[in-house]
Amino acid sequence: MQALDELRLRSPVTAYEMVPIEGTLPTYVLIEGRINSLAETELKKDQGFLEKLGRQLGLVKSQPSWEGWKGWGAGRQLKCAALQHAGWTYDESHRPFEQAARAYERVRQALLSPECRSAEDLLRLLQ
Repeated sequence: MQALDELRLRSPVTAYEMVPIEGTLPTYVLIEGRINSLAETELKKDQGFLEKLGRQLGLVKSQPSWEGWKGWGAGRQLKCAALQHAGWTYDESHRPFEQAARAYERVRQALLSPECRSAEDLLRLLQ
């Protein structure tokens, strides 16, 4: 809940924030943390959902099990899916910055919604 409260207090994500700079933790990092938390919960509850999602997006091919939410597994796949639903294909460079910022802001708004209680809810709200 503390992470959600901190997200509520932040201003909207901007393109300027997508460029690595020194200072406070960027809002998009907090958003990714919340997504990882949802993925961890989902993974503990039902690995089938995230595996099915990964296969639909072509992110999981013949992987027998998840690498774990802390690695490049469930959290990353949920982040990629959420951002894709928000209108931007994830790229480590965050280019184009404006489009990345808009997508992260849409995800932030969905995460702050009282209806967002699971990974499935997040993706449903972004459609």
